[in-house]
Amino acid sequence: MESFGERLKRLREERGMTQEELADRLNIARSLLARYENGMRMPTALTVRQMRDILGTSCDYLLTGEG
Repeated sequence: MESFGERLKRLREERGMTQEELADRLNIARSLLARYENGMRMPTALTVRQMRDILGTSCDYLLTGEG
């Protein structure tokens, strides 16, 4: 089963974005985004909502892979 970080990375790559580009749009450091993708940290609810909007998905899908 795909983890949050794996889903985030896949969605980012499917949309042709680099870590730097997504981090800039989220107003976070690229290193923090890398930690999200590597499963070392989880984003705040606000950041998840921003990811949802930028990546064109749902919070449920980002967090659970469902929805």
